[in-house]
Amino acid sequence: MNVDAKWIDVVTDPLGLAGFALFLVFLIVCRPAFRSGLPWLAPVFVVLAISALAGGFGLAWKKAEQAAASARSPVTSGPAPISPPPNKPSIQIQTIETKGVGSSVAVGGGNVDQKVDLKLGSEADSAKPKSVDSKK
Repeated sequence: MNVDAKWIDVVTDPLGLAGFALFLVFLIVCRPAFRSGLPWLAPVFVVLAISALAGGFGLAWKKAEQAAASARSPVTSGPAPISPPPNKPSIQIQTIETKGVGSSVAVGGGNVDQKVDLKLGSEADSAKPKSVDSKK
């Protein structure tokens, strides 16, 4: 790749275009700074414009060199070896029994059976004798 073609790649690279765009923005902002009463403002914008242009083109040049170097050097390693598929986990069927209000348990995936006792109150409440107060 000759130098002219490389510069075309650098200038048309997004980093090169961004550096050039910042260069133009800083120069446009620099024009009113010449007319202002601050003598140091215009040179600051000129330095910013030049550094933006140099930085954008420098980064684009480095990116183009890396792309050219990777295109020149062939890949020496072959395709990655195919590894055997991992063993499937064994499925264990277990029975889980819970008692009490709101004590549902779901483990793993698959079908889940849940038996619901629709009695009002708990077993402890039904074991207590109920007293009837006849005095009012």
